Amino acid sequence: MIEGIADRIRDTIGQRIWRRGLDLAHQWINGKVAAVFPNVKRWVCEDQFLFWLGTDALVNHRFWIMVQRK
Repeated sequence: MIEGIADRIRDTIGQRIWRRGLDLAHQWINGKVAAVFPNVKRWVCEDQFLFWLGTDALVNHRFWIMVQRK
């Protein structure tokens, strides 16, 4: 229990954005997006793209960055 609380405190906004971008990138690679846009496979290897993707996903879906999704 204490470890879970420590993990929540340790998470920064940037880490949450990056993690959301990584999750979305995995969905894109496993879905049809990579078949339609072959450059996506190269882009998902770049940290800047993952951060942008996470930021864009949070803004477009109106998620609050400070709220932990479960």
